Amino acid sequence: MRYREERSGDVRFADAYQALATDYPTNDAELGHFMTRISPLYFFDPATHVPRYLEAVGEQGYSFWCLDQMRLCDRTVAMGKRMIDGLKHVTADTLIIFGGQDCQCTTENAEQTRNLGVDRATIVILDQCGHFPWLEKPDETFILIKDFLDR
Repeated sequence: MRYREERSGDVRFADAYQALATDYPTNDAELGHFMTRISPLYFFDPATHVPRYLEAVGEQGYSFWCLDQMRLCDRTVAMGKRMIDGLKHVTADTLIIFGGQDCQCTTENAEQTRNLGVDRATIVILDQCGHFPWLEKPDETFILIKDFLDR
């Protein structure tokens, strides 16, 4: 909600928010159109990065069935509790990379993940970056991953 308020009046995101409010898809073709319309929301700099994202998706498109099942899981209280309770079982060193302007998973979610049990998490927030750090900040993202794995 925070990003919706911050982006109010920004024409780069107007069509995407309109799609969220009116166009819930019901099949693969509609989902493809929907995802194309809302994709600017996932980026700090949509003009630069949406074309790269759509190229990465390519002809394979999207699966409505997969989205629908994921949404059902996300809305199941028992599943949410199971996922949260499972965090305390993560004992490995963990790298969590978040975009500072991610409208889907906020930086608060990163802290919450660590605080709910991933005690050995290293959190890195990339500024001027949305939901897909490897697309919007590829050099920084892969250096972070390489350095983390080299430790």
